[in-house]
Amino acid sequence: MRNRILLTILFLLPGILTAQTQSGDPFDELVKEKKEIFGSEKFEKYPVRMFFVDVEQWPGHKSWHAFWFLRRTDYPKFKQFRIFPFYNSIEAKSGKADLNYLFPIFSYRRVETNGMEEKTFLSPIYYRNIVQPVDGGEGTKEFTNFYWLGYNSSSSGPGFEKSFHMFPGFFPLLIHKTDSIHGVGSSFTMFLPLLYWNRDSSTESATTFTLFHWGHDLEKKFFSFFHTRC
Repeated sequence: MRNRILLTILFLLPGILTAQTQSGDPFDELVKEKKEIFGSEKFEKYPVRMFFVDVEQWPGHKSWHAFWFLRRTDYPKFKQFRIFPFYNSIEAKSGKADLNYLFPIFSYRRVETNGMEEKTFLSPIYYRNIVQPVDGGEGTKEFTNFYWLGYNSSSSGPGFEKSFHMFPGFFPLLIHKTDSIHGVGSSFTMFLPLLYWNRDSSTESATTFTLFHWGHDLEKKFFSFFHTRC
């Protein structure tokens, strides 16, 4: 799953930055509250109607737009301010969702659902995603960071902890991975320029170079020349 996230960032970054919402997400549902009004109803709810400027005002609903690209909305479920196509800010009045982006500088979104909170920050040089229980409560937590000099992710929850680090962020020259499940830990390290691999666990410790291979486990020790182990 984390590898998919990394590949998405590398190859789809420009498209991600320009996207405002995704189908079925909470921001899409909020914006659907605003509907086009016609006929006499529009005459009553829009005290100002001009070619370049509209003002909407009726109980619980306020909005205005100017020159088609500048808009501010205050509805029962959300607030929005938009300067199309460069800036957009949406805030759910329930407090469970926020979206802000300034193209092409950054994009930030926060969503609460089913007791979990997800925060995502994206810019051309940095990506961060956090998934954790609301208000920092107990439960599974996931953190992902990507930048051109490195990539790292971690997750933890009842009975397990995992972490993954890669440098630089765009090519795996150095990788370090650790896992701990119910107190049983393991780790893996790779340094590609030296063709070096190291794996440690409760049953095995093995180190591999291009020409040399040595290590041990609970039953044997070994050393070989011109040998690699899969």
